[in-house]
Amino acid sequence: MAKCGMPTMALKKENCFAVLMEAFSERASSDPDVDRSKANENRYGTNPELITTESGRELAEWFCKRADEYRVIDKNGHEKKLRSDASIAFAGIVKPDMEYINSLSRAEQTRFLHDANEVLTGILSSKKLTLVGVALHFDELAPHLHYVAYDKEYKLGKKLGLPLFNQLNHEFPQKMREKGWELQDLGRYDVEAAKLMTPEEREAYKEKCIADKKEAKKHGQTSKQFKANQDIERAEKAVAYAKQREEEANRELARIEAKKKAIDQEIENAKEELQKEIQKVEFAKADLSKAKSEFRTEVIRFDRKKEELKNVEQYAENRAKEIFKAMLPQWIEDIALRAANLILMYAPKMNWYRAVEDFAAYMEVHGHIPNLTDKARQFIQVHFKGFAEPYTQKTIEEYIRETEGPSIDEDPDLYFGP
Repeated sequence: MAKCGMPTMALKKENCFAVLMEAFSERASSDPDVDRSKANENRYGTNPELITTESGRELAEWFCKRADEYRVIDKNGHEKKLRSDASIAFAGIVKPDMEYINSLSRAEQTRFLHDANEVLTGILSSKKLTLVGVALHFDELAPHLHYVAYDKEYKLGKKLGLPLFNQLNHEFPQKMREKGWELQDLGRYDVEAAKLMTPEEREAYKEKCIADKKEAKKHGQTSKQFKANQDIERAEKAVAYAKQREEEANRELARIEAKKKAIDQEIENAKEELQKEIQKVEFAKADLSKAKSEFRTEVIRFDRKKEELKNVEQYAENRAKEIFKAMLPQWIEDIALRAANLILMYAPKMNWYRAVEDFAAYMEVHGHIPNLTDKARQFIQVHFKGFAEPYTQKTIEEYIRETEGPSIDEDPDLYFGP
């Protein structure tokens, strides 16, 4: 069966910060056995009813503040502060044998430390001691548990004695065995037997237990032999641990190299994919440039067509004007003759040759006139109003349509006006 060390230490204001900052998240330790690369594997917890933090500094500040606020009632009923050197808390370690704890899997190690925390909480509660925080360390040679507790009545001087140590040395292993862990009792001091002794016998019994404990540690060896063997044992453990760490490092290195190789391959694959995407982009840019060039060509062609159409329209307009200008004298002459025929037909007794001549002269002078037939009617009304009025109420065009006299030219292609 394995042993599990249970050392404890009273905390005062002068050492509280150093101890707790070493045990909790700051890990302010100069111990060469601490592997900083495994610090993230550690786990920390506190009593949520009191404080929630992973910082040893904040825990120390909390203990100091509560101690400063506590007041002791003396025999005269007066309040006074705690002494500056009073114990304000105590720290302890649950430290199983290295060979035993390292033979367990990580899941079993974690379960062992959690079970130890549960048993420890019960033992401390039976002494009216309050567990405030725990730290599970996995970054040293072997996993172990740090804890810190305090007494609300600040009577640690009386409670951190043999009765508590006896429980830690006997009751703790017993409770852990009930949970399936193979731990043996540590102490040899029998509290119940000591109660039946006189003070002198009890003191002698205590000294004998201490001597037996020291002798058991030496296994009958001299102090020098025992120390030398301990040094050898520590060296052998250190070598074994170093070898174990080397094997772990080699395995980790192989894993990292394999992962690096896989990452390098992924990078090469990504580069190839990127190059393909770049080629696609280049092809797309070339297609876009070609499309832009074709579009510019089409725009130029469209502008040319537009200009050609404009030129054609301008030519057609100019040509129409030329044709109109060329045909206008003939149209004017035809209209004048028709008007003269109408006048001669409806007023044969008058001298209409003068009227025809005047009308023809008027048309020659004014050239192309809008609403030509209405202008002709107005001319006749002004110059020959006395006899022509009944015949000029209608337009010349209407008289032409209604009249079928033999002297009227009925050419259907005759153009009236522009």
